[in-house]
Amino acid sequence: LGLRYTYEEKEMLRRNEFFFDPNLSVSYDTPPFLTGVGFPGETLQGVESWDSLTPRAVLSHQIDDKTLVYASAARGFKSGGFPGRAASSEAFVPFRPETVWTYEGGIKMQRFDNKLSFAASYFYSDFKDIQLNGFGQDPDTGAFVTLFTNAASARIQGVEVSMSLRPLEGLTIDGTAGYLDAKYNEYEALVGGVLVDVSDRRLVKSPKWTGFLGATYKKPLTSELTGTLHFDGAYRGAHANETTDSPNLAVPETVYLNAFASLQARNGVWEVRVGGTNLTNKARAAQSFNTAEFSGVETAFMAPPRLYDIRLILRF
Repeated sequence: LGLRYTYEEKEMLRRNEFFFDPNLSVSYDTPPFLTGVGFPGETLQGVESWDSLTPRAVLSHQIDDKTLVYASAARGFKSGGFPGRAASSEAFVPFRPETVWTYEGGIKMQRFDNKLSFAASYFYSDFKDIQLNGFGQDPDTGAFVTLFTNAASARIQGVEVSMSLRPLEGLTIDGTAGYLDAKYNEYEALVGGVLVDVSDRRLVKSPKWTGFLGATYKKPLTSELTGTLHFDGAYRGAHANETTDSPNLAVPETVYLNAFASLQARNGVWEVRVGGTNLTNKARAAQSFNTAEFSGVETAFMAPPRLYDIRLILRF
């Protein structure tokens, strides 16, 4: 059993200064950048505080020396804050804390002289006041606004299974699989300057299926050296990459492959490793922003392509 009390206070000050002449079209006339004289904007300042009680309870039972079952319940808290990109007092509205109740139950076991380790769990999370970032058009002024608000509540549940197998001396095989059912209970956002129910959108970065399979083989080569070969593949199902769930910015299902070979001292002090990541050179958006409603632009920042590397690792 555990109980934590959290108190947080945040203060924010933002000063705006614009280095252009509003009477000129900056598309054709050079604004006076670096002249040291700008046009002052509205100064934004605020102080807010939040507190929370977050209890936690865990019950476990050792069925035998190789099997453990458990159940837990816990409340999580993420404090509120201020929208840092706000340029006016109308947009400078503090957002509330985000909270979650999470419940989990599972089993952990070892078999065959500890050559097989297995774990499975089910979890259920109930989120309130989820903090979401988005972009839109102010319904009163028509201006572009960055929205960081408590836009939604959601429930997320899923199952995770993992195993580690050592079938041969020096060989380890690890695998995981996960199923995620994530849905908004409530979510309203600005669409065309109007507040609309968009709770049918997918949660950000929440693929329904994920998986991982990796193998590592270590073998002593001499009395002083050990060789290692490693290969792994990770699967991520299709998922939304930003809050509007734009099909142009969504991430398709993908398998990522990585591998390396290494030579290291038996005492582990040094290691030379040659390897590669994303070997099939899959393109994937790591982060995305949808500002199409205002500027007609949808932006994706891509994750690294196929990479090869040589590493010298020293441990001390």
